[in-house]
Amino acid sequence: MADVRWTMTTETTPPKIYLHAGRDRRVQAGHPWAYSNEVRMTPEVKSLAPGTVATLHRVDGKPLGVGTVNPHALIAFRVFDGDADTVLDEAFVGARLARALTLRERFCDQPFYRLVHAESDGLPDFVVDRFGDLVVIQANTAGAERLLESLIAAVRAVLAPNAVVLRNDGRARAFEGLDSHVDLAEGVVDGPVDVRESGLVFRADVVGGQKTGWYFD
Repeated sequence: MADVRWTMTTETTPPKIYLHAGRDRRVQAGHPWAYSNEVRMTPEVKSLAPGTVATLHRVDGKPLGVGTVNPHALIAFRVFDGDADTVLDEAFVGARLARALTLRERFCDQPFYRLVHAESDGLPDFVVDRFGDLVVIQANTAGAERLLESLIAAVRAVLAPNAVVLRNDGRARAFEGLDSHVDLAEGVVDGPVDVRESGLVFRADVVGGQKTGWYFD
């Protein structure tokens, strides 16, 4: 894999989100979600745009991590990193993507796999499937949508694919107040693409097929 260096960007201080007293056990144990009934929904929190980057805190102010907030969704906060000082920018997304790629390359001898599986790879509600020189991305929440351009840039830098398809047509997006659409962010797709598994070659419709066009999960 090529050596990739990321340029850090300056961010404004993110807003602070507080949990109710006694509602911090799951997050402190490593769970990446905080539900709306666990978050102190102050008028300031309710006014935040869905997908806003924020830090999460216990009622006593202890920081629990950084992530994205959607005050209108059942899952109100999604933790991207346990360090509240982490900046969620292209550098962060690129590092997570590179880490995921290193792991897949240990076990896969061909570039056909699920490269990013949401929280499992530290990128909540993102799915990135790799079909050789073509990549399909799904951003399933407002937080993922907010960081989508950073992920596309990271995919270009790390993988240099010939085509990038955005399959933002999953049903979960409706629960986040997002629209449904399929776009081509890079290159050209003129029909089904090859998928190689266990010595066999299959064909996948990455534009109109179910989900990303193949069951890599």
